[in-house]
Amino acid sequence: MKQPLVYTIVLTWNSKEFIEKCINSVLASTYPTEILIIDNNSTDGTEEYIRKKFNSVKFIQNNKNLGYAGGNNVGIREALKMKADFIFILNPDATIAQNCISELVNTMLLDTEIGMASPKIYYQSNPKKIWFAGGIIDWKKGLTPHIGYNEVDRGQYNSNSYMDRVCGCAVMIRTESLNKIGLLDENYFLYFEETDLSVRFTNNRYKLLYVSEAECWHKTSSSTGGHFSPLYQYYMTRNNLYFMSKYGGKYSYIFLLHFLNRNVKNIFQIIIVKKNKSLPVIISLLKGVMDYYLHNFGKQR
Repeated sequence: MKQPLVYTIVLTWNSKEFIEKCINSVLASTYPTEILIIDNNSTDGTEEYIRKKFNSVKFIQNNKNLGYAGGNNVGIREALKMKADFIFILNPDATIAQNCISELVNTMLLDTEIGMASPKIYYQSNPKKIWFAGGIIDWKKGLTPHIGYNEVDRGQYNSNSYMDRVCGCAVMIRTESLNKIGLLDENYFLYFEETDLSVRFTNNRYKLLYVSEAECWHKTSSSTGGHFSPLYQYYMTRNNLYFMSKYGGKYSYIFLLHFLNRNVKNIFQIIIVKKNKSLPVIISLLKGVMDYYLHNFGKQR
């Protein structure tokens, strides 16, 4: 039997600081994979650094920042053109275990109904502390929490399990399913894209699997500045509303109550944490709400 062709897509944007560790971890994989680097018009020398350091990887330079969805879609289209059987999307601030790709692929080969799979993901700063061991969609609250978040790994998530959503930091995708379902929704630009794709997969009767023996380590929030940054607050707020408008259905009204309550508390928390620097963050949150209702999607204007 011919070994399935895997393309690993790493989307970069000002990732020079940590991209070397990411690429080296993929190069060390026990499963052979083509590596495709897509750069979202970095300004920190990422392109020059990768071209000089890693001449064996394929590099595509976008002429502007297309966001997570748009940038990865460039890579997905290229991988589809090259007849890839599986596409592995990996964040540039993540590293993988040598067997990560093989565990994901071999597990998915056991069941053709598995459309996407994600590994167990730890914090890079605390290699035994879990960041992701499966994903949930709480439709009433419009939240998408990680299973196992911030727990020390004591083997409590050492079994494969089906989940509501994958993790966009590291996800293996069966390419034949994309022909039916389509690519990432570029209206999001950043955040909720993989959750949207997950819902479309499950609506088309594909399974989403957490694979416990596949391991990854993630340097969290390295490109967006963290929870209290204007960027994070804008896209999480706007895209939460957009996602629930697409799929919330009967939960839409109760979600809006939770959304309002949560963000009133969020504003007070921003004031406490950011103090005299809180105003730009609060404005970004409110602009996220306004832009949703004005249908201003994609990159923030």
